[in-house]
Amino acid sequence: MINEIGHKMAETFLEMGQAIELFYRLADRDSMHHHNTNICLARSLNIAEAIEGESGVRAGKLCAFAPEGDMLKVKDNPAVSPMGWYFHVAATLPIMWENGEIKDLVFDPTLFDAPVDANQWRKKIKADFNGLAGGSLDQSLSVDHPEYRQLTVHFKEKGARQKMYEDGFQPLRRKRRRVFASALADTYFQKPREITRKRFGSSWELVRRS
Repeated sequence: MINEIGHKMAETFLEMGQAIELFYRLADRDSMHHHNTNICLARSLNIAEAIEGESGVRAGKLCAFAPEGDMLKVKDNPAVSPMGWYFHVAATLPIMWENGEIKDLVFDPTLFDAPVDANQWRKKIKADFNGLAGGSLDQSLSVDHPEYRQLTVHFKEKGARQKMYEDGFQPLRRKRRRVFASALADTYFQKPREITRKRFGSSWELVRRS
């Protein structure tokens, strides 16, 4: 976007088609091949910064905290979360639907084939609505409720993120990781579009409906 005096302006949202195309590009980035699901914080921050770098739209993040004494898990794909998670975090991005409504959608290529709404994302990892906390990229997140894990998810600088990747290196055992279908993408692709819905990328494949 260019303003009246010719300066480039920051975009404030993407349309759904633009967001899906961006998602496809990000899903096959090198950082996604480093498939240790326990470093979601580092991965989500890298994705959020890549979103801003490629689109000009400032991304945020959404964190889900497990109930006290329990863990978050992806029940129908246990290989993604074999030990369970105290928390899971993903990047978010404001996206405008065709009716003009703008919502923050979740970018989580570890789990899905396209952007999803917060409700589908939390249900997939068995998270409660009251266990969610969202904010800006550099904001620390926590849930002030005794029924949920009393943790604070802090921002990680690039150097710290890289160390997390190196210390937790875990290559894919399969050629591609398995991901679930975005319900919003299901709706979007019910009409003819200029882009084609992908069933797989270089590092992922869509295996079942979500």
